[in-house]
Amino acid sequence: MKSIYSNRNVMVISLTSSVIMFFTQTYTPFWPLYLEAIGFSLPQIGLLTAIQGAEQFIFQLPGGILADRIGRKKVSLIVAFERIFTPLIFLYFTSWEGILFASLLRGFESIGGPAFQAIVAESLPKEKLGAGYGVYNMMQRVPAVFTGVLGGILLDVYGVIEGTRMCFIGSSIIALIVFFARYFFITETLNTNSRKNRNLRTEVTEVIPYFKGTLLGMLFASAMTQFSFKIVSTYAVIYAVDIIGFSNTEWGVIVTIMNLLNLITSMPSGLMADRYDKRKLLSFTRAIEPASTFGYILLRSFWQILAVRIFAGIGMGLAGGNTSGMLGGPAWFSLIAALVPPEKRGRVNGLMGTISGSLAFMAPYIAAYTWEITLIGPDGTMFFSGMLGLFSSVVIWFKVRDPDHASKASSKVNERH
Repeated sequence: MKSIYSNRNVMVISLTSSVIMFFTQTYTPFWPLYLEAIGFSLPQIGLLTAIQGAEQFIFQLPGGILADRIGRKKVSLIVAFERIFTPLIFLYFTSWEGILFASLLRGFESIGGPAFQAIVAESLPKEKLGAGYGVYNMMQRVPAVFTGVLGGILLDVYGVIEGTRMCFIGSSIIALIVFFARYFFITETLNTNSRKNRNLRTEVTEVIPYFKGTLLGMLFASAMTQFSFKIVSTYAVIYAVDIIGFSNTEWGVIVTIMNLLNLITSMPSGLMADRYDKRKLLSFTRAIEPASTFGYILLRSFWQILAVRIFAGIGMGLAGGNTSGMLGGPAWFSLIAALVPPEKRGRVNGLMGTISGSLAFMAPYIAAYTWEITLIGPDGTMFFSGMLGLFSSVVIWFKVRDPDHASKASSKVNERH
């Protein structure tokens, strides 16, 4: 653990990702309420959320190619530079066209995902990758411990519109600081000299053969998990506030406590990924969050919903869950690192994000219509989301294998003989 915390690349990318998410996560749990407040309908909210989800469909693969071609550091700087201006567009342009453009631009941020994951993988020895990804995930979640309740109070005191706009300003200022921090303190981990004079077709086709067996199973599980999660992450706050009757602050308290447990369990998840079978770890832990979705249908009091979301927070922390639909986590990225050589990791992560994101990005828009269909409604929409999430865990159990665990098991058998 000491060597992980002393690794400058891991700490810089973790800390900058953490601070840049502080203001973003303050308003993100209430984003649908903000769009409602400025006059958007439920289908419009669903469409905007789907467009933001298209970030993986559009930008993940280009991000992976860029990370493998121009280097991890340059991609991280591009993302930090973009984050300076996107909040200002949200701030000053509140028309449908303005929010749409800013949402597309915000999706551009996802080009950094493959680069960040590769930086962690290439800055640490193989036996510490799980713990390294645990540190990375944990640092990103630190702000969420405070932002849920702070966001709820902020919006209750200043109003949904003004409170959210204050977060936009803070996001832009922090992004400027992050840009310079990454410029001065991140060290490039990829030798880019061998990457010159390569065409786009070659970049993509040489990683496609990796998508078989375990990686193919992970791809399908990721698509189903994201589809399920995008429904809940978009409409849970509307369900809680408009249907159950929670205040913004009450919902913020639930989000904060859930995120605190998410944070506490994220570091153990990294250590567990280095020691145990990643297939079993992923399958069991990723079933917890979708199972908790049924609580929205069956329960109504604040304390009951809080108890269910505590359960979800623990599951998301152990699984490495995040707002992108739990695509990632220590066990997840350690598996990819074990199966893919360094010079191809950016593109494999990017292609997986592109394909799974393209299959899941319309989930919020589809759910907006099922929400208003009498025979389905909010309860039916939530039920479908939970069942799909549970099925993705079944796919992981039957289709994913951990090569490192299998190697350890084989070594123990040989030692006995």
